[in-house]
Amino acid sequence: MKFYRTGGDEFYIIFNDPADMEQQIWKLYHTVREYNNCHVHQISFAMGTSVGTIRNYHELRQLLKQADDAMYMQKNEMHKEHELSLIHISEPTRPEPIS
Repeated sequence: MKFYRTGGDEFYIIFNDPADMEQQIWKLYHTVREYNNCHVHQISFAMGTSVGTIRNYHELRQLLKQADDAMYMQKNEMHKEHELSLIHISEPTRPEPIS
């Protein structure tokens, strides 16, 4: 497994074995969930994955784009869920009519 930082808070992790990738993803989710259960300040992240063989630069770019697209889809879903929870929380309650 190799880590590459590509931007401020964006990283690529290249795995040689897809089974290892799956195991490490579950480990990361579990670790973040445990942290969030014990701390006030929460960690959130979006992730995209792609699986394939890299024989040349073009194939590498294709796999990175697929992973990037998947990450942005997950980010959009996270934003939608957050907006829905804010709407639900901020929705005023109507008082019951007095009889």
